[in-house]
Amino acid sequence: MSKSGENDIAPIKNLFNEWYSCDISKKRRISNKIKGNSGKPLGQPPYGYIQDPDDHKRWIIDDEAAAVVRRIYLMTLSGFGAEQIAGALEKDKILTPMNYWLSKGRKRAAG
Repeated sequence: MSKSGENDIAPIKNLFNEWYSCDISKKRRISNKIKGNSGKPLGQPPYGYIQDPDDHKRWIIDDEAAAVVRRIYLMTLSGFGAEQIAGALEKDKILTPMNYWLSKGRKRAAG
């Protein structure tokens, strides 16, 4: 094909590529919705939970981290602000979630 022939069909190729991308995106959203509605987690468990060693599609409470989450919640209800809570946790040498996961040997993507 000549150089001008390639340029002539480029808009058509781009259109098909866009349709394909939209189709894949729609299918992915539907798949995630089905998984979410069935109770299956769509990612890694948040701070305060861990994957169940017997069933990786189930989360269980991580007692050590959950205690920190409860403390943050209670401090918030008591009227403490984010900076005050962060200061108290730092004073008590509570690890950040990323450092906590690393200390437990769990690798997490930086958020």
